[in-house]
Amino acid sequence: MSVQEAEPVEKRKRRLIIGLTLLLLVTLIGALFLVPQRKDNQPVNSIDPPKMEERGFGEDGELDMTNAKTIRAGVQQRADESMLELVINNNPIYENGKVNWMIENPAKNGKLLQVDVYLDGKLIYKSPTLKPNQKVQTAEVDLSNLKVGTSKVVAAFNFYDETTKYLVANNSMLINLTIKDGGLKQ
Repeated sequence: MSVQEAEPVEKRKRRLIIGLTLLLLVTLIGALFLVPQRKDNQPVNSIDPPKMEERGFGEDGELDMTNAKTIRAGVQQRADESMLELVINNNPIYENGKVNWMIENPAKNGKLLQVDVYLDGKLIYKSPTLKPNQKVQTAEVDLSNLKVGTSKVVAAFNFYDETTKYLVANNSMLINLTIKDGGLKQ
């Protein structure tokens, strides 16, 4: 192919590219004008955002802070009520067929409590249901199949509403369980 023949091919390619680009541009502009629009300029098939509920308006002005101590005390009381205290022995020991879990459900929690303890994902202890201001000091548990030594276990705290018995909160923590006697020798 000679240089003279190559120039018209290059010009044809360039014209084709420009023509296709213009066609695409015209198509896009036309599509914008042809898509049905609502009066509020939202496309017909769009999902409406939730509207604010009409509730009226509050009073004009700023808060009267002459009673700030009462307001702070009320806010603090609500914050305290929403906090649940987790009480368990961080280093319980298995000895003579018992573990000194020392689990407590403080009265201020105001919820029923059940604690489950897991070793490597396997349930090894289920506490009884503790009402507020109840405890488990020690519990008989058969852990004789575990090796002597200390292991990290997960204590899962589940808090339930006293009336409905529905789960209202849960949390867990790592503790160190020591197997002293009755366990498998290493």
